[in-house]
Amino acid sequence: LEAFADYPIVQVYSAEQMQEFFGIKGLKVAGFAKSDLATSLYRELKVFRINAPERSDTPEDA
Repeated sequence: LEAFADYPIVQVYSAEQMQEFFGIKGLKVAGFAKSDLATSLYRELKVFRINAPERSDTPEDA
């Protein structure tokens, strides 16, 4: 996950569930280009994020 620290990564479904729900066999990763759809999906799935965003040690109003 370190290589993708700048990108939000969420995990909701297992590969088996993806195959059952969508007929996609052996899926390990699904990605979306930056778009309104991707933003909307992330907003709904944010609670499932498995990599935390980096925190700044400096105050925002500095």
